Amino acid sequence: MRWPIALLVSGLLALGTAAKAQAQTQECELLPGAREATRVLSGGVDLVHISGPATFACPGEIRIKADSAVGNAATGEIELIGRVFYQDSIKTLNADWARYMRVEARLLARGEVELTDRKSRSVITGEELEYLPANENRPESEAIIQGRPHATFHQQPDPNTTSPDSVPEPLEIDADLMRIYGENRFVALGQVELTRGDIKGYAHEGEFDQGGQLITLSGSARLEGESFKLSGERIEATLESEKLREVIARKDAALEGEDMDLRAPEIHVLFEEGEIHRLVAVQEKVVGESGESVLATSSARPIVVSREIRLTADSIDALLPGRQLQEVVAVGGAYAVRVADSLDVGLPDEIANDWLVGDTITSYFVPSAKSAADSAAAEIEKSSNGEKGERVVLDRLVAVGADGRARALYRIREKGRESEPPGVNYLIANRIVLVMAEGEVKNVEADGPIEGMHLQPAGAKPDATSPGAGEPAKAPSGNQAGEPN
Repeated sequence: MRWPIALLVSGLLALGTAAKAQAQTQECELLPGAREATRVLSGGVDLVHISGPATFACPGEIRIKADSAVGNAATGEIELIGRVFYQDSIKTLNADWARYMRVEARLLARGEVELTDRKSRSVITGEELEYLPANENRPESEAIIQGRPHATFHQQPDPNTTSPDSVPEPLEIDADLMRIYGENRFVALGQVELTRGDIKGYAHEGEFDQGGQLITLSGSARLEGESFKLSGERIEATLESEKLREVIARKDAALEGEDMDLRAPEIHVLFEEGEIHRLVAVQEKVVGESGESVLATSSARPIVVSREIRLTADSIDALLPGRQLQEVVAVGGAYAVRVADSLDVGLPDEIANDWLVGDTITSYFVPSAKSAADSAAAEIEKSSNGEKGERVVLDRLVAVGADGRARALYRIREKGRESEPPGVNYLIANRIVLVMAEGEVKNVEADGPIEGMHLQPAGAKPDATSPGAGEPAKAPSGNQAGEPN
């Protein structure tokens, strides 16, 4: 929406000069229909009273109407009373009452104020509007709207990228107070709520820069969509062709998604065609003594949690094509631990879960297989989950760390011993791959040098291929077909 209110003031300024002696040439013409127009000299003040309807035609196709009007010839002040209406080539203003003070260059409008952009049909409503034009002390004009105002901004479709039948969703904003600076910057203050389609936002303060297509929410900010909830102290959303292109949440950022939750000092959400495509979580950065950007020493590390695994690292990068989790890359001191499952029964806490560490850990996810017997349940899940349907399961975990910095502890239940606690393996290598199936480790691949140890449940009889309790683990095979590059 364009915000040029200057013509409103210019119209009322011209109307103010109409309060001079009627014998002089008037800039605004009082049109026929007024019941009475009286010039009164009261206490040395030269006033013009017009009893309604007071209708004026001003230069620039400006029209002003009110039930009555009072003009002060000396000060150039004009007061419009009852069913005030203003129109120029750009906007209209409706209010119960309005006053323009020429000396202060200040406009006030009160009582069911409605400001409308005629071209875009964008509207701001409130109880009071105050307009202050630009001057030597105020580099740009400012409009203030109070009384829990509501704004509806209709975006104009881009003919190069938008179908003629597709109309962009309007942006709806509510706040305790709104400020408009110049023609491009809009600020909402106090209990800010915004809605656009299925996207909703909340914050203590919101700022909207039309030139850069940027929306900023500050103070306990939240942004919620059909498939996610994003929060942080500050959220910056960038639009491109009227669609979300990137959203950044800063300071104590958190994202709740369909397949994963993410927490970090800073989260970047990248969109494709309005849907989340990629997530990047990083630590907080500060300016060091050398002037370069460095990690803050007190910064928390990003953490991602899915149904099956918890990942921690200096940075995390997740791909979600089609809103479905596909791959998560954790870089820098990466640590992954699988959530509790049936294999932890009877094991000490220290070895009750599978885990990996490495310089980098990559986790791969695939859609869960559904049998024909599950098809009915799958259809129900699909209809209730936005046509998404299939959930994803962990397929592989790959830890990489040169010079033996890749390590893993994993449990394997040996065939025929399902009733016994699983065996536990500890492995050190340059690269370790845990291949998952049915929620358990089914195969292990590693690149050496390889070291490790196998722990076997007490009382279990080792088979011919398993080492005894506490003995070195059998080296997993490396470079097997089908392992990730």
